[in-house]
Amino acid sequence: MKKIVKKLVLYYLAFVIIKSILSYFIPAPSGFSDEYIYAKLARSFFFDFNFTVHNFFFNISHPLYFITLSPAYLFSKMTLIYPAMKVINSIISSLVIFPAFLISREFFNSNKSFKIAILISLLPSNFIFSSYILTENIFYPLFLFSIYLIYKSLISEKLIWPILAGIAIGLTYLSRIVGIVLFAAIGMVFLFRLIKKEKIFLKNTIIMCSTSLLIISPFLLQNILTQGSVLGGYTAEASTIFELNKFLPKYSIQFILYLGLMILSTGVLFPLLISKKIFNKETITFSIVTLTSIFTTLIIAANHNVTILPNLLLDLPANYLPWLAGRLIGRYIDVILPLVIILGFICIKEKISLRKTIIFSTILLFSSQMVLTRLFPINHVSTVHLGLFNHLLLFITNFPINMLIVGIILGIIPFILYKIKFNFQKIFSLFMLLFILLNILNFTLIYYNSNEFWYKGDQMQLGLWLESHDPEISTVLFDKRDCISALTKLNQKSICQPSGKSTIIGFWLNDNIIVDDPNNVENVDFIISRHKLDFPIIKTSKDNIYIYSLKGN
Repeated sequence: MKKIVKKLVLYYLAFVIIKSILSYFIPAPSGFSDEYIYAKLARSFFFDFNFTVHNFFFNISHPLYFITLSPAYLFSKMTLIYPAMKVINSIISSLVIFPAFLISREFFNSNKSFKIAILISLLPSNFIFSSYILTENIFYPLFLFSIYLIYKSLISEKLIWPILAGIAIGLTYLSRIVGIVLFAAIGMVFLFRLIKKEKIFLKNTIIMCSTSLLIISPFLLQNILTQGSVLGGYTAEASTIFELNKFLPKYSIQFILYLGLMILSTGVLFPLLISKKIFNKETITFSIVTLTSIFTTLIIAANHNVTILPNLLLDLPANYLPWLAGRLIGRYIDVILPLVIILGFICIKEKISLRKTIIFSTILLFSSQMVLTRLFPINHVSTVHLGLFNHLLLFITNFPINMLIVGIILGIIPFILYKIKFNFQKIFSLFMLLFILLNILNFTLIYYNSNEFWYKGDQMQLGLWLESHDPEISTVLFDKRDCISALTKLNQKSICQPSGKSTIIGFWLNDNIIVDDPNNVENVDFIISRHKLDFPIIKTSKDNIYIYSLKGN
């Protein structure tokens, strides 16, 4: 056992180093405005122990990631803070190898469990997010730790397991609110055992839930007091689940598309392998926990964007096919991919039935409609190959021809897999190669997007210049008159978002940033504006953005 622990630690460190090096070469954030806001929330916590951006207070119910990132601000310059954040991402995201091994070890020997853990660590969703300042870095490993600890709590009398599980569940919820699905998993096992009149581990269940609620209750109370509901800012979206009668057809389609996306994200084979074997006595508890987590995550994901109507100003799937809604977001379901892989490995010796093959083929054929969603990073790192293939198809065809071609190919894949005999080593080798290639493709596209559309941009370079010109912490005012349109990689005419909560230039400034009228200059050191003002100009960008210095005035 000591040998395998050393091996796990060694590979964990290797993953941290490799991901840190690769992410270092991503020159700038490209997931605006999420990355900007998360970085500034970490800064706010570091300096003031609150969560504000540009003097806007954020009622945060999931602060764990921002708190974890905040030590990066021990460095004074953003050119050092940003790489430090990505190193922190690499450290926490690589932890996924440990729960992946521990879960697998419940059903396999050490050697196979280690290989499964390596495979899960190489999943694009677990490997490449270190390049982004996003909560997925901490949410994915915490979620998997929680699954393992919940499972142990439901099969063991030891009180240490439910205590640890409660802590893990609480922390998972504090990293992303969707961690609430873990409570559904606990409840489903409890209900199943109650119906079957089996041992329900009532004490462990109570300890798990009470410990986790103790951790998250201050934030739930904050939501109730400040926003009038437990879910806070997520209430409006969550409430649509109770109005399904208004858009049930669209929701059903969205759910099937997310199911197809999950199947494709795990290489089709792993979900195809899953059989009734998972309901054996040895695996039934784990299967209920896992399947409930998978199903609930899909339900929540399908609810996102389901009420969106066609809008000619936006490139939405609903603009092309009226029964569709908004775009799919693959990273909303990537957290469950390790569970699908483990369930698939459990059933590896089972024969794939023709009936199941036909069902999967039908789902994938139907799911070809997802080509109307841009299947590229950051939202679709697990299906980037399909996105690239569809992108190339559009050079020689148009919609819906590209969708038909993709549909035919996807529909054939289950039948090809049905004919092939697989063993553990063959699957491990095949998917390790596939995941490595996908990670290379993802990093290539992320680098290109970051470098060409953001880092080389006029505003990024202006921010870098001001950081080097004024290394001290200053107060920088952005002219709110120039916050006229949303910032995208193709439209950077505005110097900040209309909401005033993010700006490209400001990412590189470890300064106190405000968005206001340039007439309100009390305690202001610099003004950034496209307007001519009566202050000394110290820098003019190629795109006619002016930096005014008020120091000494």
